[in-house]
Amino acid sequence: MCAWLKRGSSVALALCACMPVMSVAECRPGSSAADDCTAFVVGKKASATGRVIVGHNNDGLGPMRYAVLPATDSAPALQEPGRKGGMGGGKSPAIYWQAVYSDKAKVGKTTGDVLLNEHGVIMFSNSGGFMREWAGQTADLPDEATSGTVDGGLGLALRFEVVRRARSAAEGVKIATSLIDRYGYGPDARTFTIADRDEAWVLCAVKGRRYVARRCPDDAVMAYPNILPVGSILPGDIVSPGIEGKRDAFDFAATYQGPRTKHDLSQKHRIVEFYRIAAGVAVDEKELPWSVKPAHPVSVDDLKRGFSSHAVGRDRVSVHPEENPGVSWPICRRATLESVICRFAENPSDTQIFLAPGRPCETKYDEFRPFKDALPAYFATGEAAEKLLAGRLSATSP
Repeated sequence: MCAWLKRGSSVALALCACMPVMSVAECRPGSSAADDCTAFVVGKKASATGRVIVGHNNDGLGPMRYAVLPATDSAPALQEPGRKGGMGGGKSPAIYWQAVYSDKAKVGKTTGDVLLNEHGVIMFSNSGGFMREWAGQTADLPDEATSGTVDGGLGLALRFEVVRRARSAAEGVKIATSLIDRYGYGPDARTFTIADRDEAWVLCAVKGRRYVARRCPDDAVMAYPNILPVGSILPGDIVSPGIEGKRDAFDFAATYQGPRTKHDLSQKHRIVEFYRIAAGVAVDEKELPWSVKPAHPVSVDDLKRGFSSHAVGRDRVSVHPEENPGVSWPICRRATLESVICRFAENPSDTQIFLAPGRPCETKYDEFRPFKDALPAYFATGEAAEKLLAGRLSATSP
């Protein structure tokens, strides 16, 4: 059963779990433990439910741990460990759960966060891959590439603040971009999914004050692995101030994405295969679209099949062998730690989570409503959650 804890004037639900290491059966012979997450977004008119569906395979070093973070009557300023800068907050809208890394135990994933609030707003992310700056290719980057950040910029705290405040996905994007404008983004690059029952947005953020956000079309689906999926800027895209004045001629991915990621077969093939398996659409890896209209209404079962797939794509020959010598791996692989699917409901409290606490090819998806149902048995409660969260993020008074 869930344990309810009193914290000052607020009531909080706190849970955590330490997942055992799953079996070592290969999802691809010779695969490494490098991070290679995959996300899939279904617009509400492309969905079998008439509402948005989103999902995410979390790859990397494991195992995963989980915690439900407490709501507070007034969200305190959040301060990231090792950084001076805090942020002001508004009234917290929610309780929500998060995959948590344990510094003491050295297990879990530092960026494997999936946060869902009681207003039905979910946020998760993928690494944005390798950036051109990492390869020293900075001569022709825009001026904002060198823009400073406040006390190192935002990382983990960005998503906490979004889910504390947002009542909708669109509001979540506005909160995120305003915070990046103010503090800057600290890590190298990340692609966030922010969604509710009616809308799904993708927000690409690169170190500094550089970002673009785009809404997934209602009648389409979108697959993205560890890349910056937004290229040319389209009407309706939200961009950072340094890009706004040149948006008609600007390509976000081409400007910031490094060749190692751009030509990586493992990225291309996961996109190709997910569209084929989940949406029934064949796409050309040489001309990958931003999104596609599916051949049929897409369901949770379609996403489960996609996230469990071992297929590696039709063409395994890299057009740039010097960047990637014929190496590719599937959506589900040895390094896959878990799989999460969110099926939104008309009432946010009825939103369903499908969680495979291991590789989805060999682990059953547990189905539950986080704000109504008892959580799966592998979630622990009480002081263990408090200890697990301690040091993950420190809260200071405004």
